[in-house]
Amino acid sequence: MNLPISVRTTRIAAHRLSHITLALALFVVGGLLGLYVLVAAKGPDDCAYTKDYLPNYWLFGVGGLSLVAGHLLGRLDPQGPAGTARASAGSKRMAHIALVFVFLLSVVIWFIEALGTAQVAAGTAVGASTPAFEPITFYIRCAMYHDLSSISNGYISGGVIFIVCAVLGHWLWGQE
Repeated sequence: MNLPISVRTTRIAAHRLSHITLALALFVVGGLLGLYVLVAAKGPDDCAYTKDYLPNYWLFGVGGLSLVAGHLLGRLDPQGPAGTARASAGSKRMAHIALVFVFLLSVVIWFIEALGTAQVAAGTAVGASTPAFEPITFYIRCAMYHDLSSISNGYISGGVIFIVCAVLGHWLWGQE
């Protein structure tokens, strides 16, 4: 599909701007929410709530819709499969290397999660009040509980979920 130069350059610019904006927004919003939990939360006891905020179906819907939005974001790129250009061999090799690093990082994260979960289970079995390690999901749930209960009624969590799922939808649900 041959587009006029002005339309093509506008689509390329919009595609690049969306990538930069998503990455910056994820870094800023996720960092601020994580910083709040690390600084303002007073430990695991600060995340004990009498009201159960999760699962939250509104946040689940935001995640599902943003996966589709991330997939549709790829259609802005005129150089993608809908356009005429194809990925070079070097580009495909770098994509495979990047995926290997993403999967290796995922293994490390899941190991830490499993270690924290096992420590929490062992700590509650022997009667310890505070385990030495908490799973990563503990901190994520704590941040979401704080956001849903007292910060923004879930809008910050929804923004983070939207950004993460849009990136995943764009990267993992490609056109090819």
